[in-house]
Amino acid sequence: MATHNKSALVPLLLMIPLAVPGLAEAGGVSNYSLVARWPINGSDKWDYLIVDAPHHHLFLSRSTRVQVLDLESGKLIGEIPNTPGAHGIALAQDLHRGFISNGKGNSVTVFDLETLTVISEIKTSGNDPDAIIYDAPSHQVYAFNGHSNTATVINAARADAVATIALPGSPEFAVSDGDGHVFVNIEDKSLVAKIDVGKGAVQSSWSLAPCIEPTGLALDHARHRLFSVCHNEKMIISDSESGRRIAELPIGKHVDAAASIPV
Repeated sequence: MATHNKSALVPLLLMIPLAVPGLAEAGGVSNYSLVARWPINGSDKWDYLIVDAPHHHLFLSRSTRVQVLDLESGKLIGEIPNTPGAHGIALAQDLHRGFISNGKGNSVTVFDLETLTVISEIKTSGNDPDAIIYDAPSHQVYAFNGHSNTATVINAARADAVATIALPGSPEFAVSDGDGHVFVNIEDKSLVAKIDVGKGAVQSSWSLAPCIEPTGLALDHARHRLFSVCHNEKMIISDSESGRRIAELPIGKHVDAAASIPV
């Protein structure tokens, strides 16, 4: 995912749903409302953010560090340093560990979710690890190497790299279904690749055309729907089991992420 330059004071926008059913109503009326702005100091780039609900923390990657904010007050409560080119953060709640992809360091930083102290650093098998996710059933972390067309598989408990998965192109964001599969957008080929976790290999892939440069990816697990968002203002919805095209919808410009909220 591309990192972004912001001003010295970056507003972080927090929104909550005012009504659960129908996240986007007809006529463009939104059920979300701005409830707070949190100033985030620093002029360095930032990329992914992720919520650690059990510890009431918000992690925000900031190029060479990861900032940690309190979810209730929005105050900065800590930093994880020495994360060159930090892109993403994956959380392994069952192991009390977090994992940071360091794009410029070709490594993954492992840290303690409670104390925020660094445990170790793992060298990836490819260049520019970007998106990173945790597959809880297998206790594996997947770091997607944007410049190598591969994914590094990490044993989260031992904190070491155990495998490399070849991909059909340059990976962007990824999601796990928790049922033995990981899905990843292939940005330069406009594909979704489906990884078999047990076999450690790509099981299948399917086209997202006319999508150009798919970035964000979200999964509706209950309905087996994948939402791939694209730079040419399209969202492609596909069936996660068969790859069948479900729908194509218009979206905004410069999209970089997607999320699915169960209802």
